[in-house]
Amino acid sequence: MVLGRLQTTRRTSEYLVWAACLLLVLAAPAHAQIAGANLLIGQLGNWPPSLPDRGNPDRESLYDRLDLQYLSGPVTVGARFETDRNSDVNPGTDPEYEGFSRRFADWRDDAFHVRVGSVTTILGRGLVHRSFEIPGVVLEEIGPRTRFTPLRDVDGALAEWERGPVSLRALSGAPSDGTVSLAKERAGNSPRHAGHIAGGQIAVALPLQARIGAAVLRSTGGLNPATGLPRQHSVGTGFVEVDPLRILRVTAVSLPTYVEYAQEDRTFGQWWSFAHTDRTPHALYAGTNVLWGPVTLSLEWKDYAQFRLGTNDPPSLVREHTEVLLNRHTHVLIADREEGYQAELSWAPLDWGTLVLNRSRSDGARGKRFEELFAELRFTPHAAERWEGTVFADRSEDDNEGIPRRDTHGLTATARWARRWSASLDVERQTASRVGFIPGYEDVHLSLTASLADAGSVGFSWDRTTDELDPSWEAGRTRALQLAAWNASARVAEGHDAVLFVGKRRGGLACTAGTCYQVQPFEGAELRLVSRF
Repeated sequence: MVLGRLQTTRRTSEYLVWAACLLLVLAAPAHAQIAGANLLIGQLGNWPPSLPDRGNPDRESLYDRLDLQYLSGPVTVGARFETDRNSDVNPGTDPEYEGFSRRFADWRDDAFHVRVGSVTTILGRGLVHRSFEIPGVVLEEIGPRTRFTPLRDVDGALAEWERGPVSLRALSGAPSDGTVSLAKERAGNSPRHAGHIAGGQIAVALPLQARIGAAVLRSTGGLNPATGLPRQHSVGTGFVEVDPLRILRVTAVSLPTYVEYAQEDRTFGQWWSFAHTDRTPHALYAGTNVLWGPVTLSLEWKDYAQFRLGTNDPPSLVREHTEVLLNRHTHVLIADREEGYQAELSWAPLDWGTLVLNRSRSDGARGKRFEELFAELRFTPHAAERWEGTVFADRSEDDNEGIPRRDTHGLTATARWARRWSASLDVERQTASRVGFIPGYEDVHLSLTASLADAGSVGFSWDRTTDELDPSWEAGRTRALQLAAWNASARVAEGHDAVLFVGKRRGGLACTAGTCYQVQPFEGAELRLVSRF
């Protein structure tokens, strides 16, 4: 009976959002335009033989995502339509689906902004709440097997108002963790949006570019056994942003500083006690930057305990690497229990060179530690008109993965000629030891790409690994695993770009814009067509 009420509520919400979209369209001025983008991904191939239940090795699949926006003056109405089809012989395990996965109506003027439907926003620095989308990422869900675009949003309403030094933000609705597709929802396993959150934020700008603010968020979770009513949790946070040197009238050096502290289910008076024991659900984040000519020093601290709320996303304080082998082993934040720091120094004494040093450390439950030291030297002579290059070295340990030592080093270089031509080389090597019966490993990555500006590119990549935990590693293998692939991209027409992949793609962890996710390995051919209009 409760499920029936929830389904009725969701249908009512859908009708209200579509009605709001229609009213805004009808009320908008006559001058309007439609903008859109479409992503089409076709695959011929499958997972490697090492993965169970992979189905036909020459599996065909087609995924499409269409985003449309109607813009007219202050009004924007948008929707997303997704579909996923495949040729597997057992459609019961690989369901096909189609439907609207996002819709919203938006209206804004100089001081006021309202959105209903799919909402993404942030309170503070994400300690209390952060909803977002990872641009360009399409995930493959294993059970049921299907592809979808991850969207961690709130199905509800958002209102923002700003006048002078005061800004207000309020939201309410059903949140999503961004890991559920339409196929999984329709299979009855779990809804894409569940529960309820409501909250708001107030921020006040002060003289000398200082800023203070506070936010609160209420959520539901489970039932109270004593009353039978839904449990309610309240999270409160306060933050301050200030440059103390600016207050002292120092102009040669800048010291912008941000501090935020949050607690769950505490009274206003208890919040001011700033409790930081593990028994009290809390989150502390502090960051400062020293800006002095060619020198930039960034310092950040964190102390999180029992603060994985489901709709929040505290800063992880671990460097996000663009290097392929380092990106695969980025530490993923454990907000249930973690404290630590990150420090990064950037020094550009000359126009053609920059030195970057980064050190991060995170201590979790039961003494488990992640620690990393990273160094990078960039060369950009003559503003990189002819060539540029980077060399790096990294040493880390990660008790969460049983890695007492991991060393990575490599170089990247790009050469340019004839104004439009360029070629890039990326060479990386990583070695690691492990605790336990599984041996350590060696990873090698090589890629070479040639590009013609405004036309396209062609590239080759090769990976070699001895890691027995790699998802492509078959049982009984005694030799190193090698994966090779070709990539090509082209501007096929105005507003249409194509990307072709042929070969073996390595699976594992990947991180984009501070968010990490799992990429499934693939063997075969994949064509991506991106269209904008």
